[in-house]
Amino acid sequence: MVQKLSAAVVENIQATPTVHLIRIASGDGNPFGFNAGQFAMVHVPQPSGKELPRPYSFASSPLEKRYFELCVKRVPGGPGSNYICDLQVGQQVSVSGPFGLFGLRDAEPEIVFCASGTGVAPFKSMADQLFAQGTGRQVWLLFGVRSQQEIIYHKEFTELAAAHPNFHYHPVLSDTELGDWTGERGFVPDLVERLFGANVGGKEFYACGVPIMVEKTREKLLHMGVRKEKIFAELYH
Repeated sequence: MVQKLSAAVVENIQATPTVHLIRIASGDGNPFGFNAGQFAMVHVPQPSGKELPRPYSFASSPLEKRYFELCVKRVPGGPGSNYICDLQVGQQVSVSGPFGLFGLRDAEPEIVFCASGTGVAPFKSMADQLFAQGTGRQVWLLFGVRSQQEIIYHKEFTELAAAHPNFHYHPVLSDTELGDWTGERGFVPDLVERLFGANVGGKEFYACGVPIMVEKTREKLLHMGVRKEKIFAELYH
């Protein structure tokens, strides 16, 4: 059921030079019973007295009851992102939710998450829930950003992969000057093809991020023979 309430910021973590992780809680902790993949609406106050609604995916697991976490990229001149990234601990913020139908299916033994930038947020929520509850499914995360310093949740995903052999973490960087980076280079759609080739059977593919990445990934998957009903997407602008 959708709720609207005023809740307090309990932590504001600068995860990368441009991305903040905002943890929000009511007096009783996390006020929303959401599904991994859904989003909250933050209502940004305006000089006119009206509110500007801005959607952000829940990045924390639905099992986390102390707070919910939003992953927000600061956009120069952006009225929503700058307000949210500047929120102080203890400050009240108007939020509503949960919204959205993006979420995990349970039809195939393998899950492939394809993310760019803050589009990784719903997959952080999904992965945390899956492995906290226990899963025998193979879970892949292909995560595209420009440079190494922009990899959100790198420590958390690295630790998750070390603890669970069925979690396969592949950050891929698009910057042409990557110094000592020895990992994947390029873009998510190309990495999809390199990793899976014609071996796409038994997999569900989920894409979230900027529209061009999502559309190129969808095109690549269809070209590789993935049926369209096995591709699920959420666009971030």
